Amino acid sequence: MSLLSASYPFAKPNEALGLIQLPLAEVIKSDAVIEQARMRLMSSLNRARYDPHPSMEVEYPSFIVAALVASQDSGLATKFALREASEARHNFARERVAEKTDLMARLFDVKITQTKKGFSVPFQVFLLAASKYGLVETSKSPRWKLVNLGLEGGLIHFSDDALVDLFKDLSMCSVLEVVKRARTVSFPEALRPFLESVMRYVPPGPKGKGPKQGYRWVEDLLQHPIPDGRHRFVWMVLAPYLVNVKKVSDEEATQKIKEFAGVSGDKSDMLRFIKYQVKRARRNGLMPPTIAKLKSRHPDLYALLPNPAEMSGKPEGH
Repeated sequence: MSLLSASYPFAKPNEALGLIQLPLAEVIKSDAVIEQARMRLMSSLNRARYDPHPSMEVEYPSFIVAALVASQDSGLATKFALREASEARHNFARERVAEKTDLMARLFDVKITQTKKGFSVPFQVFLLAASKYGLVETSKSPRWKLVNLGLEGGLIHFSDDALVDLFKDLSMCSVLEVVKRARTVSFPEALRPFLESVMRYVPPGPKGKGPKQGYRWVEDLLQHPIPDGRHRFVWMVLAPYLVNVKKVSDEEATQKIKEFAGVSGDKSDMLRFIKYQVKRARRNGLMPPTIAKLKSRHPDLYALLPNPAEMSGKPEGH
């Protein structure tokens, strides 16, 4: 593995995805890799100090395992991406000028030129990268909007400090892309104790506003199977809820939906449909509608719910 992979492990999401899909079973058998992945995640939660491992055979795989675990919770994913981006910023700031220009081109397809006052990049190139990586949306900073940048003669000018900050935010976008792709992989049961041990330290969201609070009606629905609308409930509600709200494995989600749909056997068209929708929900990060949205946007499905007012947890109209 290259030094690039060790210092900037998010550099090639396609390669990262390949490592996730292919030799993952072997990777997670390494105690050193698991311990380093734990350090990466706990550091992102301010619970440990992160020190790069001297072996690249441990350092890079530990990033992949950490990304896979972080993909199971959006809050953890954000903190993980921020920590990795901060580490990348630290490494990038110490690079020589020629290496900085090379890294911007190799990692983000941003070809920059050194100037007397810093660096410059054609605004079209910057806008293409900002769009590709979702820079403005991910960083949530107005700093990278074109109107707030120094534009002159078709070029955007950056000081060295500004370029380092840009590299950090692009890095965060890239880490989040790796995490997003990690969601397409069926989460290994062998890593579930690891996930649970880390999740104990993830701060909860605002009281009463976590995603599960708004989806109690789905739990009730799972206990009250309905004869109609099962296909639409599967792809719109149940698969997204079980995979992305409850964070269960694909196998457990499939089994629960099978029970809801009354599916028996392993070769039915309905079972194939369920498995596809479970994978689709994980791959795309789909979320189920709240009961209020179901009522307003899909009144026909809402009407199929048994006692919908009771399932929402409060009387309708309140």
